[in-house]
Amino acid sequence: MLAAYDARMGFRFATLAALGVLLAALAGAASPLLQMRVPSVPVSVRYRSGSERALAEVARTAEMSARELARSFGLDSLPPLTLQLERTSGDFEQATGGRAPDWGAAIAFPRQRLAIFDLAACARHPQGLSAVVRHELSHLLFHEASGGLPVPTWFAEGVALIQASEWDLGDSWTLLEGRLRGELPGLDELDGGFPRRGDDAEVAYRISMRAVNGLLKSSQPDALAELARRCRTADTFEEAFEATFGIALESYAYRFSREIDRTYRWATILSSVPVLFGFMSVLFLLAYGAKKLRARRTLRRWAEEDRAHPAPVIPFPAHRIQGGAPPETRPEETPPEAAPPETSQH
Repeated sequence: MLAAYDARMGFRFATLAALGVLLAALAGAASPLLQMRVPSVPVSVRYRSGSERALAEVARTAEMSARELARSFGLDSLPPLTLQLERTSGDFEQATGGRAPDWGAAIAFPRQRLAIFDLAACARHPQGLSAVVRHELSHLLFHEASGGLPVPTWFAEGVALIQASEWDLGDSWTLLEGRLRGELPGLDELDGGFPRRGDDAEVAYRISMRAVNGLLKSSQPDALAELARRCRTADTFEEAFEATFGIALESYAYRFSREIDRTYRWATILSSVPVLFGFMSVLFLLAYGAKKLRARRTLRRWAEEDRAHPAPVIPFPAHRIQGGAPPETRPEETPPEAAPPETSQH
């Protein structure tokens, strides 16, 4: 009898425990995905309840930018694309299978024509959510236009950064810091995935953008469309690159590395403590010499002005100086003695 009672109680406890686990899972589970179609372009946006404000911004950016970006790659029509919005970093990690780094705000899956966004991270992005959307659309459309030919990561990221206008005045400082740390990578080191550490990844992005920007500035306006067209028929990206830009990819990477080295070589020199001390000493001596020279010029100018326009001499009364001789005084004149009055004799 007692054994049967224990069995029933054990079953009840097990049932309650399983129910608790199920309720906890349901409470922590994300709300179901909803979907809307962006007007005028074949872009669908998946979102969860509570992210309607971000949904409106994403839809507006996609409608305004998708066709423009497609034209830059020479695409006559837009393929169907899907943008998925996740409200929290946990949902984003689950949706992407943990493939995105900790600092990532979005990730593109070009073969699936899909990009997934971490709205919490996008809110911290310097240029905002719209820039992240343009960045990922660039990835999806470049892959589509190039026929899926493998492209070096630095080139794809550089193009996306430029098309999303993700540059600011701090880019040069980021590269300078990377140079001082001795961590400016070459383009050949950025063919595959980017570094997982945030600071290293930031340097890699800025190097990529600078490399692509320098390349496009010296090329025809439709260079990206021409490159994408050649990628569709080429065996390798290197072949399409050389046919488009007139220089081998390896040669351009070497030339760019030399350019970066020349640009930031002074930072390495100044980072040496003896050199920095000597440089500061020279600056101090130059500043001191300049100050002395200005003082001499001022005194010389004053002297010339005094000679040209002498100041009038203004007399002033003498004063007795404490402890000195008294000022000279003129002796008082003694009045003549009065004559005795005349007496008349009678």
